[in-house]
Amino acid sequence: MVISFSSEKPRRQLLEKGRVFTARVHRRKQFIDQPWGRGINDWANEGRTKPKIVDVVIFEVGRVQANELHYWQFMSGFEDMDEWVEEIKRLNKWKDVRTTDKFWLYMVCERGHLFKPWSERGESIECC
Repeated sequence: MVISFSSEKPRRQLLEKGRVFTARVHRRKQFIDQPWGRGINDWANEGRTKPKIVDVVIFEVGRVQANELHYWQFMSGFEDMDEWVEEIKRLNKWKDVRTTDKFWLYMVCERGHLFKPWSERGESIECC
């Protein structure tokens, strides 16, 4: 199965930084009956029927409420939570996102990115 990034900002985050956190309404079938923490090799594209842009490994973080997404916003590709929520609404054709709405959160990494030294990843190590 492919994971699509029709939204430009998360796609750019993945291609430039090597990883992105993405919130999805539906759980990926690949993770049902899989041990937690196990990554699945896959590939990404820019949208349905589009060609492959990169090979990836997908990790299921878990199910989170909308008001918890801010913990992962720093690697979502969006400048702030308002921007991320607006994109979720647009992609899902929703009028609003309630704080109790739940999403499946995934970390998507370019294959091989997790094993590169920090100096080759093009990012600094920063924490909350």
